[in-house]
Amino acid sequence: MKYLRRFLSKWMSQLRKDHAEAELIREINAHLALMEEDFLGRGMSTDEARLAARRAYGGVEQAKQLHRDERSILWLERLSRDIRFALRQLRKSPGFALTAVLTLALGIGAVTSVFSVVNTVLLKPFVFRDPDRLVVMREAVGEARGERTAIPVNYRHFLRLKSTATTIEDAAIFAQLGVSVSPNGDHPELVGAVVASPNLFHLLGVQPTLGRSFVEADADKGAAEVVLRSYAGWQTLFGADPKAVGQKLRIGGDPVTIIGVMPPEMRFPQIALAQKIAFQETARNAMLFEPLVPSARDLTADMGNFNYKAIARIKPGVTLAQAIAELDALQNSYTISAHLPFPFGIALTPLTKDVASGVSGALWLLFAAVGAVLLIACVNLANLQMVRAVNAERETAVRAALGASKNQLVWSRLTESMLLALVGGAAGAGLAYAGVRLLLALVPPDVPRLDEVRVNTPVLLFAAGISVVAAIAFGILPALKSLRVHPQAALQANSTRTANTQQGHRTRNAMVATQVACTVVLLIVTSVVVRSFQI
Repeated sequence: MKYLRRFLSKWMSQLRKDHAEAELIREINAHLALMEEDFLGRGMSTDEARLAARRAYGGVEQAKQLHRDERSILWLERLSRDIRFALRQLRKSPGFALTAVLTLALGIGAVTSVFSVVNTVLLKPFVFRDPDRLVVMREAVGEARGERTAIPVNYRHFLRLKSTATTIEDAAIFAQLGVSVSPNGDHPELVGAVVASPNLFHLLGVQPTLGRSFVEADADKGAAEVVLRSYAGWQTLFGADPKAVGQKLRIGGDPVTIIGVMPPEMRFPQIALAQKIAFQETARNAMLFEPLVPSARDLTADMGNFNYKAIARIKPGVTLAQAIAELDALQNSYTISAHLPFPFGIALTPLTKDVASGVSGALWLLFAAVGAVLLIACVNLANLQMVRAVNAERETAVRAALGASKNQLVWSRLTESMLLALVGGAAGAGLAYAGVRLLLALVPPDVPRLDEVRVNTPVLLFAAGISVVAAIAFGILPALKSLRVHPQAALQANSTRTANTQQGHRTRNAMVATQVACTVVLLIVTSVVVRSFQI
C-alpha cells in the first residue's frame, strides 16, 4: 500500500508540475529565512546572515534537483527530455524527416498489407471448436511404401472407417457445388452450396444463430427438403429478415424450407476434392447448406464413386500420425478382404494447412519480398542517419564534455529514430487499408479466405511492432557511433575529416553490400512469386 501511495503521488506531481515546483521554492526559501534569522540573532549583518545561511544549507540548486528526482518518475522525465531533443533535431532537418517518414510509410504499409493476407489465409484459425483437431480426410492410391496419390472419398468406404476407427471422435462427409437458387420465385441466382451429412455442424462445433441445425432424420429418404442459410446469404436474399426461417425458396426448381441461419463468423472452408483437382469456381463462398441423402450407389459401390470430401475430428491426446496409421491399416485390410483392384490408404491433412496448401508458399515468398523492401529502406535510412551522426559529432562531444552519460547519448539518437518509425508506422498502417484493397484486386481468386481479409487489431499490432524493429534497424548504428566520440578529438576535427575516416568508409561499404544483397534476393523472390501465382 505504501508503494502504491508513493506511485500515485509521483503521478500527481507529474500532472501538477508547476504547483509542485512553486511549493518546493517556497519550502526552501522558508528554510533559508529561518536560518538567516538564527544568524542575525548571533549578531551578523543581513548580508552576512544570508551568505552564512546559504553556506550552511548547501547547494540550493542541487537540493532542488534531488527533490525533483525524488518526486518524479525518472524514466518518464528522461524520455520526455529525449523526445524534446529529438523533435528539435528533426525540425533542423525537415527534408530528412519527411523523406524518412515517407520511406518508412511505404515500406511498413507494404509489409502490413501482405501480412494481413498471410495472417488471414495461413495463420488465423477457423472459428470452429478446437480447430487444431480437425483434419481433412482423403483416400490414397498407390504402393504402401511408395508415392501415393490423394483422391476424393468413397461414401461406402467413409461409413466403414467412421464406424470402426477409434482414433477419431467424429467425421462428416460432404460435397461443395454450385446451385441455382430463386427465393420467392424471383430470378434464379447461381450460388455456392454444401451438401453434407447432418452431423457436419455438430462436428465443427457451430450452432445456427436463428432456427435449428440438421438432425439425422433430415437425411432420410422421403423427408421434407430443408436448407440452412449462411449469414451473408440471409442478408443478401432475405434482407436479414428474421421471418425468413420457415419460408421456402427454390433450389434447381424444387421448393425447400429454410430451417436456420448460420452465425456471421461461420465461413465454410474451400476444400478441394484433391490437390490436383481444381476447386469448382461456382462452389466458392457457400451461401446455403443441404443435408446429404445418400443414393443407392453411394451405399453399395466400392469402386467408381469417389465424389466426396470428408472432415474428421481427432480424439484428444491422439496425434495425427497415430490417426493416419490406424485408418491406413483399416483401409489396407479392407482392400485385401474385398479384393479391390487397387491398394487404398488414407491421407489426413490438418484443416488450416489443407485449405492454404496451394498458396502458402507463394504468400510466404511475397511476404519475404516486401520484407526485403523494408530492409532496403532501413539500410538507406541508416546511411542517412550515419551522415547526420558524423555531422553532429561536435555537438555530441560538447554534450559528453558537459557530463552526458553514454546511455543518454545512445538513447537520444534512438529516440529520434523511434519517433520517425512511429510516425512512419502510423502512416503505413493507414496505407495498409488501401494496400489490402489493391492486393485483393490483384491476387488470384483461387486464394482461399480472401473475403475474411481485414486490417484488424492483430494487423495493427504487427504494424506497431515492425515500426519498433525498423527504428532499431536503422537507428542502432548511428546511436552506437556516439559511444565512440572522443570529445577532445571531435572538437578539434572538422566534419569532412571525420566523415572520411577509414572506419566510416568500412561502415558505408558494409551498408552498400547489404543493400545489393537485399536487392538481389528481392529480384529472385519476386520472380518466384510471380511464377507461383501464374501456376
